[in-house]
Amino acid sequence: MYEREKDISLLEHDEFQLERIDSALHSIEEGHFGTCAVCQQPIPYERMQAVPYTKYCKKHQPETVVSENRPVEEEFLAPAFGRTSLDERDDQNGFDGEDAWQIVESWGTSNTPAMAEGRDIDSYDVMAIEATDEVEGCVEAYESFVATDIYGHDVSILSLHNSHNISNVITYNGQIKSPKNL
Repeated sequence: MYEREKDISLLEHDEFQLERIDSALHSIEEGHFGTCAVCQQPIPYERMQAVPYTKYCKKHQPETVVSENRPVEEEFLAPAFGRTSLDERDDQNGFDGEDAWQIVESWGTSNTPAMAEGRDIDSYDVMAIEATDEVEGCVEAYESFVATDIYGHDVSILSLHNSHNISNVITYNGQIKSPKNL
């Protein structure tokens, strides 16, 4: 994509330079070469050496205009997941482009905490798209920390702030038990 943008920009620049040169040749034929098109004063020799095709003195030089010509492919590409993200649509809840990226991203990216928007990053996992919004394996958020025994009794609440090291299990009646004693 970068090379295509560069090609377009270089082509536009060359076409613009040719137009300027043709205009300068035309002004030589008519006899106004070296005079400002606005104030009719002679353009300084140093400026004519630096920019030989100019029609303006430094004071009356118009502002440069940034080109708005973009390849048609860019209309399709932006935003990155815009064409396949179905999150904002109420009638869709299927697997979409953003979900595909989240799966790929779970295997790692080149993002580091130094590149994060906020500086309070505890884990690389928090940097993922919607990292704190969705709970994997659960429909509702409370299902990630409510537990029962194998028979559906002894309701307990698991503290999952650090899923790699569950230090305490708080049972329904308020008693704190260590996972080793369960």
